[in-house]
Amino acid sequence: MSWVAPTNNGAVVTGYKLYMAEGPREYNLIYDGTNRADVLTYTATKGIKKSLWYKFKVTAINIIGESQLSPDLTVFVAVVPSTPVDFEFVSSDAASIELKWKEPMYDGGATLTGYYIYFKKTLSGLNAPFNKGSFIPASELTYILTGLEID
Repeated sequence: MSWVAPTNNGAVVTGYKLYMAEGPREYNLIYDGTNRADVLTYTATKGIKKSLWYKFKVTAINIIGESQLSPDLTVFVAVVPSTPVDFEFVSSDAASIELKWKEPMYDGGATLTGYYIYFKKTLSGLNAPFNKGSFIPASELTYILTGLEID
């Protein structure tokens, strides 16, 4: 998280406190930077679980005390999904190849949006980079690669 130093309103800001809540739970202090006005970022790593919503709030501190809590910053923690399962060749002709697969075992904590097929167009360039095909919606579990050329 990062935040911008507020206007000091007559007393210099001396630090910040950051609070975190997992889903609907109560907020807990996760960073006490009471004497660290120079720190305007924090990376939360402890206790973070995949596939959950987290809320964060920050306060500023000066010689008078601690400000009111900032508005919520809500974050969903997700990671990339696992690899699709049973990716295989179905059929081909002179200009196309049909492929199929099954959904990944793990969606990474977020609904799958789709797939990409990466391919090389010719055997003469085995060290050539892969081409990225068109986006395939998550509801599709087959793809026909067309426009193939004979080398």
